[in-house]
Amino acid sequence: MEPWGINGPDFLRIYLVGFVFVLLFAAAVRITARAGDAVGRSAAGTMSADLLSVHELAYLAGGQRRVVETAVARLLDLGKLKAGRHGAVRVVAGATATDTVDREVMANAERYRAIRPLVDRVGRGDAVRGVRTSLTAKGLLVDGGAVRARLAAVPAVVLLVVGIARWVNGLAQGFPVGWLTMGLLITALVTVVLYRAPLGERTYAGERVLKQAKEARNDPSAIEAAVLGGATVAVLFGGLTAYPDPEISSALATVKASSGGASSGGGTGYTCGHASSCSSGGGSSCGGGGGCGGGGGG
Repeated sequence: MEPWGINGPDFLRIYLVGFVFVLLFAAAVRITARAGDAVGRSAAGTMSADLLSVHELAYLAGGQRRVVETAVARLLDLGKLKAGRHGAVRVVAGATATDTVDREVMANAERYRAIRPLVDRVGRGDAVRGVRTSLTAKGLLVDGGAVRARLAAVPAVVLLVVGIARWVNGLAQGFPVGWLTMGLLITALVTVVLYRAPLGERTYAGERVLKQAKEARNDPSAIEAAVLGGATVAVLFGGLTAYPDPEISSALATVKASSGGASSGGGTGYTCGHASSCSSGGGSSCGGGGGCGGGGGG
């Protein structure tokens, strides 16, 4: 007698239907998450790049590390930090800051000095978490992305358990299980991928606002000059190695690309060269030929 009263071909057909459902469910979870909830969509609908702070734009472009890198660039521009050798920075005597991220960068620069631990420490701090919370409330970042990504794998786990039970039953009764074995292997692989694959951190509205910000680099009037001024824009879209001053860029080049950023198919790799049409002066604007190729987003 066939296990569970269902013959092999019929079970495989049912299993295939279940597998298709698994894929559709996973796609629906990810699309829904990136679309945001009703409150987030309402807030994001009126959002534009010129309404965001430089820290919020930096987070959209490259995640928590990019926030710190952009703050370092701005503080260098303002003469509140000074770059040294081997990727170190120091606070200029008498320099102060009122912005929470800038203040945390300066406080930790006194302790860590080297850029890598400085970026790591401040990136995990309260100030940067506050930036993420603000963007989530505005509907530009996915809320609970890691949990939702794992939720997408739940039907796959259920299907895998049912398939294994059928496989064990069939094997014990001497029925052929070759096709089911292949199906289980594919299901197991898909389950792992669904569980581990990161969910894009930016919502669709976040992608739209980031695209708008990138396009605005060629039109300084589109976003306030404080955001696009000097070297800040180059680092915001390209990371610290895109800092337009070659000497400073080389000194800060110890910071490597990281995957901890807000990405959705895009990374935080630094693809920009050192040359840029951005002046290092704090009040200047950035033209489109700077080579700051938006390494933070997709």
